[in-house]
Amino acid sequence: IFLLQFQKLYFIINLNLKRSCVLRKLLFILFILYAFSLNAEYLSTSNMIDIPTADVIGTLAAIELNGSFSVPLSTSAPDHVYYNMYMTLGVMGKIQTTINYYTVANWSLDVRYLILKEYLTIPGIAIGISDITYKKFISPIGGDSAGVLSDHDYVNRPFENVSLYLVVTKNFFNMMKLNIGIGRGRYVGYGPVSHNFNPSVFSNDYTTIPGDWYFGVFGGLEMKVIGNYYLNMEFDGRDANAGIRWKSEIAGQGLQVGLSFTHLEQINSSSGNTPSINLSITGKLGI
Repeated sequence: IFLLQFQKLYFIINLNLKRSCVLRKLLFILFILYAFSLNAEYLSTSNMIDIPTADVIGTLAAIELNGSFSVPLSTSAPDHVYYNMYMTLGVMGKIQTTINYYTVANWSLDVRYLILKEYLTIPGIAIGISDITYKKFISPIGGDSAGVLSDHDYVNRPFENVSLYLVVTKNFFNMMKLNIGIGRGRYVGYGPVSHNFNPSVFSNDYTTIPGDWYFGVFGGLEMKVIGNYYLNMEFDGRDANAGIRWKSEIAGQGLQVGLSFTHLEQINSSSGNTPSINLSITGKLGI
């Protein structure tokens, strides 16, 4: 009898300790995100900097919470400091959804489906939709035509709502990852450089051609530097970005810290725009 009671007591204590451990992990992640969430860069471990990949989080199920903020490199730049938060849910290693918080009044949803999982020499292929929302225009600083980064305020700015994309991803020896895709909306740029990566390049005056249903090209490269440090370079259809991230994962639980420089095409820009620096932290719980 004594042994049976002892076993019951041990089971209850062990169960409570496990629950307490999971709760502490979750509270720690929430605290970290709250502390730093004061742009959409490195919003998930399944993205590069700003572009999606043919990866989804989790094997059975996983959740990620992300907080990030961006600061222009010049105090005279027209864009100000802005912050975003994200929550990503992955299910069965096939589907993932992300809730994007831009401002109190501006939210959107991303959905991604893994068509083909990467295997040996076969690349991964995924299809998805970014920024499903109730507004025609959406960006990290707000919605509608007024809430837009100044260097994205094109004359014929394609609307970002329902930005459909297709992406292909291939890893090489766990040292390098190549990512390329096409997408509409947020992946179509009408700047002096970015218009060269969508059909408007064939126009005599690209600023006069509406590109709402054009598809632009985006791509990126990730290289393992040392240990858990990875270097990223990408073009997201509108901007050139580069950054470095540290990420670690043990038994489905993970943490990622990313530092990136975005809008690099604005270096020495006559418009007054400048590149921005972004800090992002992501916490992950998965099974």
